[in-house]
Amino acid sequence: MSNYDLAVKMAQLFIPEDKQVTRSIINDAAKEAIKALRERADNIEEDKLIAYLESLYAVHIGECTILDDNIDHVQWLQDKKSEIEWDFWNRYEKYLKSKGMSPAAVRSIDDITDKVLARIEDPKRTGVWDRRGMVVGHVQSGKTGNYTGLICKAADAGYKVIIVLAGIHNNLRSQTQLRLDEGFLGFDSQIHRAFKKTNTRIGAGKIPTGDKWLIAHSATSSHEKGDFNTKVANQYNVIPGGGDPVLL
Repeated sequence: MSNYDLAVKMAQLFIPEDKQVTRSIINDAAKEAIKALRERADNIEEDKLIAYLESLYAVHIGECTILDDNIDHVQWLQDKKSEIEWDFWNRYEKYLKSKGMSPAAVRSIDDITDKVLARIEDPKRTGVWDRRGMVVGHVQSGKTGNYTGLICKAADAGYKVIIVLAGIHNNLRSQTQLRLDEGFLGFDSQIHRAFKKTNTRIGAGKIPTGDKWLIAHSATSSHEKGDFNTKVANQYNVIPGGGDPVLL
């Protein structure tokens, strides 16, 4: 890590996540970071550091608009949220921050995915139920990042089968799977389909999770011809099932 990157990381430690970030707060954080680094900060331009920090924190994100009904829907997330271990989500959140996504953007993904998850059903609800909805976003508005976050939270909540309809073009489907390999699975689906402790880790898979192994499998791969098909279905017993989430 370069001295400049280290200064950015250090400055972010001095910026509170629970309040509106002002230019004054950013200025003070930059000064504290340079002061803490001492001689390692000799070649770091304070104005450049401040400008970069402002680009991270001066982010405006519009509020989402929701139209829904509660027909045959049982509210559940608010009561169960504290009981769920958000392992996939916490890893993905750290991954987004490690890529330089602004805290405001990460908080937005957290908030929106909570709102969507709350409107689909509790996966542990007994009996017969059917819950459907649609989330719409502008082009290049972060839709893949949002539904990757939703998939992580759904897996944490107990959903076991996750199907992504990624369009009719192989190249776009392949790109989508690669993003999900990085953000959700944590390994390259072109090399591995089933989770193993020996898998080479990519993306969020490189984020430390203590002594926990976050296990999810894939029935498809990011190869251009890696879509689900009859051959894959007939060989599906090679993918462990049971209690682990499976991505298609």
